[in-house]
Amino acid sequence: MDKIIKIGNAKFWIDRDEIFCCRFKTLDREYRLDSKKAQLYVATIIKLCNEKHMPFIIDLRDSLGTFSTEAANILSKTPELQRLKVFEAYICNSIGMRLLIISYKRIFDPTTPYFIFDDIKTAKEYLLKE
Repeated sequence: MDKIIKIGNAKFWIDRDEIFCCRFKTLDREYRLDSKKAQLYVATIIKLCNEKHMPFIIDLRDSLGTFSTEAANILSKTPELQRLKVFEAYICNSIGMRLLIISYKRIFDPTTPYFIFDDIKTAKEYLLKE
C-alpha cells in the first residue's frame, strides 16, 4: 500500500496487485450515507485510481447503515467513476448487508459486474484470475 486516505469511517487505497480497495466500518444502524460524503468518496477514488481501470474490493464487513438515493446515484452514475471500475468484489458478513448490496446493484448499477464474497482472500484470488 502506497497511500491510504481516511475519511471518517472509510479508508481507501490501491494495493500491490493494482486493486482499488476500500473499507467502511459503521457500527451505527441509523447511519445514512449522504450525497455530500458520496461526492467526497468519488473524488477520492478518482484521485487514487489516477485514470487507471482496475477491479474494486469494497469491504463492508461488520458495517451497518444504509445510503440516501442521492448518494447511491452519485456512486453509481458518475461517469469518471464508471470508467474506472472493471469489476466490484463486495466483502460482507451479514445477510442485511448482502441484501443491501444486491438491491443497490439491481436498482442503481446493474451494468458493473460484481460478486459478493465472505472474505478478502477469496475475492482477491477471484480478481487476480479474471
